[in-house]
Amino acid sequence: MSLAGDGLSVHNRRPERVAAQITQDPASTLPALAVGGDVLVTGSMSVGGVKAGGTAAIGQVQAATSTAASLWMSAVNVGSWVFDVRTHGAVGDGQAATDGAITNGQNILTCGTSKPFKPADVGKWVMVKGALSSGATTLVTRITGYTSPSTVTLGANATNTMSGNALVMWATDDTAALQATINAAFAYGQINGTAIVWVPPTGSGLFYGVAGPLVAGGTTKANGQLVIPIQATTSGKVALIILGATDGGATRHWEQKIPQLSGSTLVSFGAFATSTAQTNALNANGQAAVISGQTGANGYGTDALLYNNVIVRMQNIQVYTTHSLNGWTYGALNFHGLAAAALENFGYGTAATYAPNGGDYSNPDGFSAGLAIGVLLPSAGNNDNNQLRNVTCHGGYTRAIFVTEHTEWVGGTILYSWSGVCPVGNYGDGGNGVGASHGIFIDQVSIEGCNNQLEFIGPGQSGVGPMMSGSYDTEGQSTIRDNSGGLAAACGEFHVKSNGVAQSPAVGAGTPLNLICDFQLPGPLASPPALTAGQAFQNPYGRWATVTLQGGTSVTAVQLGALRGGSAAPTMTSVYTQASGTLPLYQVRVPPLGWVQVNGSVAPTVASWVLE
Repeated sequence: MSLAGDGLSVHNRRPERVAAQITQDPASTLPALAVGGDVLVTGSMSVGGVKAGGTAAIGQVQAATSTAASLWMSAVNVGSWVFDVRTHGAVGDGQAATDGAITNGQNILTCGTSKPFKPADVGKWVMVKGALSSGATTLVTRITGYTSPSTVTLGANATNTMSGNALVMWATDDTAALQATINAAFAYGQINGTAIVWVPPTGSGLFYGVAGPLVAGGTTKANGQLVIPIQATTSGKVALIILGATDGGATRHWEQKIPQLSGSTLVSFGAFATSTAQTNALNANGQAAVISGQTGANGYGTDALLYNNVIVRMQNIQVYTTHSLNGWTYGALNFHGLAAAALENFGYGTAATYAPNGGDYSNPDGFSAGLAIGVLLPSAGNNDNNQLRNVTCHGGYTRAIFVTEHTEWVGGTILYSWSGVCPVGNYGDGGNGVGASHGIFIDQVSIEGCNNQLEFIGPGQSGVGPMMSGSYDTEGQSTIRDNSGGLAAACGEFHVKSNGVAQSPAVGAGTPLNLICDFQLPGPLASPPALTAGQAFQNPYGRWATVTLQGGTSVTAVQLGALRGGSAAPTMTSVYTQASGTLPLYQVRVPPLGWVQVNGSVAPTVASWVLE
């Protein structure tokens, strides 16, 4: 050791423990301590008044999280605009097991094989899927006692017996910490235009627990466990990025027995006990969700055209909700009253299992008993910026996603909901909706395991829209459902891809929308269908057909319907008329699932039927 003026220089060739505090005269121009070797500091260390903390991982650096503390953080997520949820107290210690056992009328939970419990789990929130006999399905309560690594006591009794195969998930409630982080980031964004809510894997768990109550109405104008604050329309837009470190769009393997948990995941412990409670919440404050912007019932996203001047980007993250066989769960996101939204590498679904044999999703029809909407995008009239990339719904909702005007969606998977993709012409979220007047583009989105691949929600402005373009992929025959006259106003051209089935979609009502089936090959039919005089015939093929007609007796007209699909012919309009007699060679172009009719006593011969 040597002293040089008022500085201190220490040289060594082996690790030393520095247990004393070394200070320096503030007037000094020399370093207080120069170490030529390794120094091991036990306990905590402060540099410039900032206390260093946390555990390092490869690729991380120490970054200040306040004026008095710092943590090891990813080098790509360091800056004053980044707000780490851990700084505000989130722990992300969620765990899962698949061998839960509990008896009807009792509150003793056993995981005899995995033995995952610890004394520190007392007080945490827990869900046991299947432990309720009602449509709510999942018992949600707290762990009140620890017996052993395999056994804990719960704060409520089961009403259904599970014999060692229940999915069990438990965690600390991070709701307050997550909301505090959102608020801090939003306040920064109001001044600087943008901010990041950083939701990293913690290394101590699979997910962050969200067990707080719904925050509804009041000054929030929302209905969620976590709420997006409001930015005035006259101020600069806030770009709020809720960012994780996973591919949230990753799909589960069909034999997978736990949800796709990845660390950057929020799991909600909230659900409704009855359909009445769910309906009342919707009517009072809009659709309930884990993360909520402002809702229609609270005056946002309605015909008043009031929107929160925010774009929320959910990126590299997942949100799971409590599973209910009757669809009484919360949604993942309600962005109905936001100006804009972006979802990228984002996943959501209920906390349930696929295996074996479809598991909890084998009968999506049960979800129709509820009102759960997995994701609500900003309503019609929004700020012209809804972007989706690699978005996956794992299933469990009445309706998986409401897709609104100005949406561009490239790539994704929608699974195991009663209705999959729901293009919106008009929806109010508990308020008065506004009709869509712009288009929706969807490209190569897979919709599988849903009772209805598509459900069209309400008509757009002046009875036109939603206006569709793009394509979707499915297995088997599609079912396309009408809701409040949406199909009668839907228009554009949408391509259907499937695994070689011969049947076109079953469309629940007449529609101007052209549904082109890419799996049906173009060209002439070897056995053209015959027509019956005076009866409308529906083109059963998902392609435009050029039909050549000739002959017949007392033929007076050839007619087409303006609508496609439906179980009955629409009003027919004559495209060719003549005096009663034999029909000369005549070609008519019939749309996919469209209707054609020849009036006369004997129909003409169909000379050819060529699919385009």
